[in-house]
Amino acid sequence: MRSDLLFSLDKVMPFFLLILTGYLLKRLKFLPDAFLDSLNKFVYRLALPLSLFSTTSAVKGFTPENRSFMLAAAFLIFATFSVIWLIAELCFRDKRIIGTLVQGAFRGNFVLLGIPLATAVVGPEAAVPASIAMAAVIPVYSTLSVLVLVARGVSGDKINIKRLMVGIVTTPLLIAIMAGFFVSWIRLPIPGMVMQTIDFIGATATPLGLLAIGGLFNMEAATSRLRPSIFSSIIKLILMPVAVIAACYAMGFRGADLFLFYILFGAPVAISSYAMATELGGDGPLASNILIVTTFFSSFTLSAGIYIMRTLEWI
Repeated sequence: MRSDLLFSLDKVMPFFLLILTGYLLKRLKFLPDAFLDSLNKFVYRLALPLSLFSTTSAVKGFTPENRSFMLAAAFLIFATFSVIWLIAELCFRDKRIIGTLVQGAFRGNFVLLGIPLATAVVGPEAAVPASIAMAAVIPVYSTLSVLVLVARGVSGDKINIKRLMVGIVTTPLLIAIMAGFFVSWIRLPIPGMVMQTIDFIGATATPLGLLAIGGLFNMEAATSRLRPSIFSSIIKLILMPVAVIAACYAMGFRGADLFLFYILFGAPVAISSYAMATELGGDGPLASNILIVTTFFSSFTLSAGIYIMRTLEWI
C-alpha cells in the first residue's frame, strides 16, 4: 500500500515541482513577463503541435478499440458538459460568469499532461491511444467552449460565429494531429534527421509548458472569485472524474484506456481556456483563478486517483 502511494506521488509530483520552479524563477526575476509570453507561444504553437505530430504519425491504424475509445470520449465530454452547464444555471444568479465557470469545470489539460503522465504510469503503450484520443478531444473541447462562452459571457457584443469556428479548425494542435494521421495513412516517409529534429522540439513541450504555468501564477487572482472557482474545481478534480471512471469501468474499459479516461476528466483545466475565455467575452480573472486552483490541487487528486486505481488493480 505504501509503495503504491509513493509510486503515485513519484509520477505526479514532478509536474507540480516544475510549476513551482517556474513560480520561484519568476519571483526571482529570472523569467520576465515578455519571456513567459513568448514561451507560451512557443509551447502551444510549435512544441506541442510537433509532439502530437510525432506521436500520431507513428500510428499504424485505427483498431476497433481505438474507435470505441474515441466515440466514448466524445460522448462523455458532451454529456458532462451538458450536466455541468445545467447545474451552473441552477446554482448561480450571475449568468455572466457561467460560460467561464462551465469551461473551467469540463475542459481538461489532456494535451499537456495526457501523454507524458499516461506513459509514466502505464508505460509506452499508452502513448498511441493517448494521441488518438486527441483527435476526438481537441475539436469537441474547442467547439463546446465556444458555444458556452458565446451563450453565457460578460460581453454583450455580437460574436462572429463563422470566424470563431474557422479559428477552431485552424488551431495548431488540431492541424498537427490531422497532419500526423495523414502522414501515417499514406505512409509518407520522413527523413530521419527531420523526424529527430521534430522529436527534439516536441520533447520540450511539457517541461516548458509547466514552467510557464508557474511563472504566470498570480496570488491576487488566486484569492478572488473563490466561490465559483471552488465550485468549478471540485467538479473538475473530484466529482466528474469519479463519475466518469465508474461509467467507463462499467462499460468494460481497463488498463491504459481506463487511466486515459481518468487523466482526460481529472486533469486540471487547460491553459488555453484562459485565452479563449478572454477572447470570447468570458470572465478573465475567474478563468485565471480556476486554472491556478485546479493546477495546484491536481497534484494531490491525481496522486490519490493513481493510488486508488493501482490498489484496486485497475491499472
